[in-house]
Amino acid sequence: MRKIVMAAGLAALVGGTALAAVPNEPAEVRTHRLERWGFDARGTTESDVAYRDCAGDRLVSVNSRRNAADWATAVVTLGWYTPAHTTVRCALPR
Repeated sequence: MRKIVMAAGLAALVGGTALAAVPNEPAEVRTHRLERWGFDARGTTESDVAYRDCAGDRLVSVNSRRNAADWATAVVTLGWYTPAHTTVRCALPR
């Protein structure tokens, strides 16, 4: 069992670095605040922001996160308003 776990960890480590995007590729980075509401079911989504910023074809990555203030807002509003922050990386036009 230990050998299986070690082999899986090694495969994830090697595969993860080999399959990762090129980190040195020049890109535009933009950060947005997502105004989500209705128990996180309505409002601007990550794909909306990515399509608007990258024109649909230059997308490199999209990352979303919530900080402590976002979580506090969600708790105070009982989940009705759930803001988030999104970072969009777009490849530079060639």
